Amino acid sequence: MSRFFGWLEQLGPAEAVRTTPYLYAALECVHLLGLVVLVGSAVAFDLRLLGLGLRVLPVTVAGRHLLPLAHVGFVFAALTGVLMFVSGAMSIAASGAAPFKLALLVVAHW
Repeated sequence: MSRFFGWLEQLGPAEAVRTTPYLYAALECVHLLGLVVLVGSAVAFDLRLLGLGLRVLPVTVAGRHLLPLAHVGFVFAALTGVLMFVSGAMSIAASGAAPFKLALLVVAHW
């Protein structure tokens, strides 16, 4: 498995993230914004399902606007997360939290 993570670190995008000043920090910012958009739109939709804004906004309209926004947030979070992961795959995979986070991502996707 370490051979695979070593290969990931040798890829062009991983090298670019490691060597370009401030790129990792910019990716972290975009990653967090993607998470905020994902979770925020999901919470707003859930609140609408619970009855908030009952007369102001029908559920179908809320879903039509908020769920695509959640998908956009997920795409940004996933892409930036992959780029950050491959830049330090060996050290991240060796950390104790990595298996739990990856397992939670698999469960969330499932």
